[in-house]
Amino acid sequence: ILCLVALTCPHLLAADEQPRQRTITVIGEADVKVTPDKVVLTCGVKSWDKKLQSAKQKNNEALKKTFDICESLQIPKENIQTDYLSVYPEYESDWWSGKACKGFYVYNTFSITITDMTKLEDLITQLLEAGVNQIHDIRFMTSDLKKYREQARQMATAAAKEKAEKIAEVLDQKIGIPLEITENTIRGDIGAGDRYYRNANVMAQVQTSLNVNSTLESLSETVALGKITVRASVKIIFTLESKSS
Repeated sequence: ILCLVALTCPHLLAADEQPRQRTITVIGEADVKVTPDKVVLTCGVKSWDKKLQSAKQKNNEALKKTFDICESLQIPKENIQTDYLSVYPEYESDWWSGKACKGFYVYNTFSITITDMTKLEDLITQLLEAGVNQIHDIRFMTSDLKKYREQARQMATAAAKEKAEKIAEVLDQKIGIPLEITENTIRGDIGAGDRYYRNANVMAQVQTSLNVNSTLESLSETVALGKITVRASVKIIFTLESKSS
């Protein structure tokens, strides 16, 4: 009986079979080159002494010089932020072996934000001479990230549409309406919050026994001011239609 119904009512089966919609999927990408208007310098002071109080005093002296340097360069106090503070002992051997304590390390990491790019090299020079012995990172940023991100997004969308049109043209087709639009996140290009930064690949461990002048010379080459890149990537699915339709 079931077979008879299927044979006598073929239109019931055909109603469930929808023609597959033809689509084309493309990804558009765009870069916007921007001159940075802000730099965040992350550095630290690591001090050691047999006595904890002496190690803390050495660290505090270097930090005080840091604040004095920033004040002389007219960098606002609110642009100096403490990121990390650590105090830990050093033993003759593993601490659980019962060996005597050799001394203490005091480690302080802080960040300095400057908006006058001409002060960067002078700031680094003075900090190293004042006792700052670690430079972890230099971040070049733009305060108008939203503006440039939107510009890059529009360019990426236009690039995706153009790519789809050219591919369809080769196949003697045309694109229709967009069915789906997805913005892709590009890792490593967009900073936290509303910031954009480029890691300058600066990881300098400056020991007091090294020649500070040679270190400064190598750093000045590394932190040469250039352009940062704001990137956008957009994935779009268009319907694909015949030119005759």
